[in-house]
Amino acid sequence: MTTTERLYSALVHRDPEAEQQLPAESRGAIAPNGLRLVLANSLQSSGDQVVNASTVLPWLFE
Repeated sequence: MTTTERLYSALVHRDPEAEQQLPAESRGAIAPNGLRLVLANSLQSSGDQVVNASTVLPWLFE
């Protein structure tokens, strides 16, 4: 098990039965693409919070 797969398994509950139904060439991309998705969503949420007026305005007017 690679580092990417271990990290992905720690963050996301994997369903081995569903993974076995995928084609063999697709199974190797599950963990890397899953980590990309988790990272993208985290960055999106952080960016949304940074530009949110209820977060920024009180910080500016302190």
